[in-house]
Amino acid sequence: MYEKEKANIISLLEKDSPSVAAIAKKNWKRYSKIVELMLDHSDIDKDSLILDYGSGHGIVSKLLILLGYKVCSFEPHASEAEFKSSKLLGIDDIFTTSLENNQQFDCVMLNDVIEHLSIPRFTMEHINNLTRKDGYLMVSTPNVLRYNLWLRYLFRTTGHPLSIKVFIESDNNYVHHQREYTLKELIYTLNHFGFESIYKNIIDTTPQRIDSIDHSPKPASPLRKIFQVTKWIWPKSFTNNNLMVLGRKI
Repeated sequence: MYEKEKANIISLLEKDSPSVAAIAKKNWKRYSKIVELMLDHSDIDKDSLILDYGSGHGIVSKLLILLGYKVCSFEPHASEAEFKSSKLLGIDDIFTTSLENNQQFDCVMLNDVIEHLSIPRFTMEHINNLTRKDGYLMVSTPNVLRYNLWLRYLFRTTGHPLSIKVFIESDNNYVHHQREYTLKELIYTLNHFGFESIYKNIIDTTPQRIDSIDHSPKPASPLRKIFQVTKWIWPKSFTNNNLMVLGRKI
């Protein structure tokens, strides 16, 4: 999906920021799917104003702009690398680290953000205030019930998606995952903060090997082989890695 736009974005990044270009390739399936589902299941049009909340390097913001939509790319904790990416992508004029209190948007996108929040309340209340009446909130986040986490639980490696070594050595509250959600938990969270779910799905956004950062051939483990052969019998909550929920402000 959106292969022409993907090629455009990667071409803008790969010379001066190859690591961010690699991130765009790796995550493109997810980035393109959140945009596709938001546009398919809402009445957002090209006169609507979309807020990409926690936009990171601005890749999704750039995709929307290439598709002809009006976007504000908001990254409150922008790093030097993210400022650099916004310039390379030509979106530095709509890339910001702050918003006016009275600003409102027709749709807010929360792509790979909520799992980084140890306390989601303040961010979610902020998003509610930024969303116009009957406006939309589109959320994409990892599925905590995906099979590879089940395997970690099964073999008692960990009960958390992040290794303890990485977790305790981190000096940044927003880089790593603090809490991941089930689909029911995510819908409950949106409802709690004033959004009713109008579309929900559990989707496989695993990158193709050629698009992953390390795409060298790797032998599949015996458990992986069994899973691939029997994948069709398992529910999506086990086989698919990504939750996507579209909410409308109540």
